[in-house]
Amino acid sequence: MITRKEYLKALDTVEAYHEQLNLQIVSSSNGGKTPLEHWLLQNRDKCSSRLIHIITDEEIQLQYRYGGRILEGGFKYIEDITEKIFLLQTNAGKKTWKEFVSVRGY
Repeated sequence: MITRKEYLKALDTVEAYHEQLNLQIVSSSNGGKTPLEHWLLQNRDKCSSRLIHIITDEEIQLQYRYGGRILEGGFKYIEDITEKIFLLQTNAGKKTWKEFVSVRGY
């Protein structure tokens, strides 16, 4: 006889499998990249408000703030966020970068 505990564990496994399939479908349609919006749906509760503000800003600083170039539209994919570009953003620092790397997982 299957216990309720075993049933719930099996249900968790099935849900994790469905989530994994969904991630594969999304990433395969973007050349293997994860859209920022999808990543935030999965990880918003793990991110500080500062980190969320930095990665969802509509402008990306490409050079130093004074006299630098700005790219309109913001980040589209998580894989495009590099340490160098991240640290050029307003209110971004090493601590927030480490938080991002920790949540991102690599």
